[in-house]
Amino acid sequence: MKKGHCLQGSILSVSFRDLFASATQPITIPDVMFSRSKKLAQQTAHRLIAGHFTLTAWWTLRHAGVFEAMLQLESEKKEGMVPLVHAARTNMASDVLEALVNYLVTIGMLTRKGEQVRLTPEAKSLLKYEDPVLELVHAYAPLLASAEHLLARLKALDNGSSVQRKTEAFIDAQAKRYATEVFPAVLTMLGKNNSAHLLDLACGAGDLLMHIAKNSRNSVGVGIGSSSSAVRRANRAITSNGLGKRLLAITANAMEICTDTKRTFDRIGISRQLWDEIDCLLACNVFSELAAPSPTKDPNALIKTLSAIAKNFPKASLLIIEPTASPRFDKNYYAPELSLLLRLSNTPPWPADKWRTILKQSRFRIIDERALTTDGLILFLCKP
Repeated sequence: MKKGHCLQGSILSVSFRDLFASATQPITIPDVMFSRSKKLAQQTAHRLIAGHFTLTAWWTLRHAGVFEAMLQLESEKKEGMVPLVHAARTNMASDVLEALVNYLVTIGMLTRKGEQVRLTPEAKSLLKYEDPVLELVHAYAPLLASAEHLLARLKALDNGSSVQRKTEAFIDAQAKRYATEVFPAVLTMLGKNNSAHLLDLACGAGDLLMHIAKNSRNSVGVGIGSSSSAVRRANRAITSNGLGKRLLAITANAMEICTDTKRTFDRIGISRQLWDEIDCLLACNVFSELAAPSPTKDPNALIKTLSAIAKNFPKASLLIIEPTASPRFDKNYYAPELSLLLRLSNTPPWPADKWRTILKQSRFRIIDERALTTDGLILFLCKP
């Protein structure tokens, strides 16, 4: 990295050096400002600004591997990180790294003793327990980073959305958040339905398929991903976990798989025999964006797509996993923020009854259903 550039992973378009240099300069405020109402306004503004800066600095150091290096040094050598030494070893801009570290020291996420810097207990807890939720917000960073986009969304009559979430960050956040509750629920439902030949329409980095394969010896599956880099990660993970004979990830468009199955399968190399053996399609967060209202989109597109699945996979079940508007959704402490992000991306969660109606109109019958707390998800297991 050339000196003066931002660390990789930053979501700001300006230089961190300029931003943090100005942010750390002392500010002189006239006495007239210190009225009660203005103090409250300043405190509120500080919380808003500090939250934004803290998340930005956190994501930058997190994705640059700085926190991981700190933990490794503490574990192996019982010592903290010296930012200048780390910058030299990793070819980072030392002044940018120092500015970010100083800021996180100031707000209590890092502690400095001499030249050595360590994560505070609070920061370690964040990494251990809440990193998936912070990554979820990171996934939607393009929405929050563009004031012009938000203004356009505010004024747009057609509710069109041109900025979406960051695909790979969303995939990672989803996999981490879903591992505890969602993945075991999917495994249980598939076991009850005796489903073993799987087609995951949104496999991401392969986490769900690998969880199933590790816990069900008879399970085999193909994962579909729109991101070629995520598919490569999935296949590397599948191989490293010794599951290469049972799982495979392929880059393809999930909607084309559903609606133009033969042509798409021919193109990506899935044989007719494998097609006939598929007994369950997994669709985790696949159809929400298809259902998003738009003046340029066919309002019946979701029903047509689901009906095509029933026609092209008549012997297979379909497991839909989607967030729903419900009291369970509100139990997530990040529900207000997630609700805002879903609305900004034009994918607000539907009530469960609306999903039931759509599935019925698409000629599917629900044979099993389970409501979860995480994101207010509901699992609908259906058959044509």
